[in-house]
Amino acid sequence: MIEVSSRHALAIAILVALATIPGFVHRGGRLLREDCRDPEALLGTDPAAAQAAPPAPDELSDLPRTRLSVRRLPVAGAAGHLDLYVVHAFNPGVMYRPPDLYVLKGMARTRRTIEYVEHGGERLPIHRTYYDPYDTRNVTLAGHLAVFDSKPVENPYLAQLRAAPSQLLSGRKPVSVFFAHGEVKRGAREAGERALREALASAWDEYRAACLP
Repeated sequence: MIEVSSRHALAIAILVALATIPGFVHRGGRLLREDCRDPEALLGTDPAAAQAAPPAPDELSDLPRTRLSVRRLPVAGAAGHLDLYVVHAFNPGVMYRPPDLYVLKGMARTRRTIEYVEHGGERLPIHRTYYDPYDTRNVTLAGHLAVFDSKPVENPYLAQLRAAPSQLLSGRKPVSVFFAHGEVKRGAREAGERALREALASAWDEYRAACLP
């Protein structure tokens, strides 16, 4: 989620209104354009990893025209685990309201920021959320990577605005969001941070393999 100051709120509201025109025109799913070559491969996961993961919250699983999967990933040294959510939806709202608001309910957030991760010659914009610790023994880690129009998203408002003219003619495109979160032992925070970055970078690789020509 991108946080903006009050002085920019009106400009952002106008941009969002313009960007949502394709969604209004094609409401009801009348014209949707799947731009992922193999969505099932994108969502596919190891059965054991899926069984170990918690069920997705209803707020995500009940979204219309949305597919998702959850898998559990270990952190090195038995320091904890991460749950990776893969959300593929014809609902641009998942870019603006990221999964941590559904999954980590009631936890006090301290700040949001974008962390750029170098991977394969690219800079991936990882949207990070930081939380007040409620357990002094563990640290909660969370971050997500959004992909729209086959590109990682730094600013969801601008990404949707750029795509609005073409979507108006050809139909709405899906959004893919990869969200990783988990708890690790406080002394293993570095290992957990590294695991989170690697999980989201690997998710980008999986997206390219499943969706791009």
